[in-house]
Amino acid sequence: MLVQQWQRRPSDGPVLDEDLFSEFVRQSFHLDLSDLVAVPELYLRSVSEKSQEGVESAVEYREKADVLAELESLVELDASDEFECLSYDEDVMAWAEVVRSWLTRQGVESAAIAQLQEGTGLSLVRLWLAGLLGGFWLEQRGEFYEGAGMVISTETSAKRGSKS
Repeated sequence: MLVQQWQRRPSDGPVLDEDLFSEFVRQSFHLDLSDLVAVPELYLRSVSEKSQEGVESAVEYREKADVLAELESLVELDASDEFECLSYDEDVMAWAEVVRSWLTRQGVESAAIAQLQEGTGLSLVRLWLAGLLGGFWLEQRGEFYEGAGMVISTETSAKRGSKS
């Protein structure tokens, strides 16, 4: 019978009495947390308060100019020394020349990167940078992750290989 009445009503849904759920619905709630919160104690300190006698502090107020003057006397570096400290031994063209001269001494125009590392004494990173930035051709022979398959060759041998 209720289902038939609901079907006859508009599609608003069933109309329920407001007091039907009043026992189950809470309208307001009050929670007193004042016992759980402590009031912080105020600690007031005078600005002009001096340190106690007999207690030495390593902290003191100093003028900025005095601090900078002391630092300059400790460091004593001039501008050219600072630039020398910043420089480092990265010379890609020198590494490329080492590779080029090794290839010339060996009488070959290309060599595997492992051979070059053994022959020149350069690290793999330096060989890669020399190969990439030194005017060489890099060719992968073998698998991608196989380091021995990477070949560095001069420009003339790479051009001859591509023409044939």
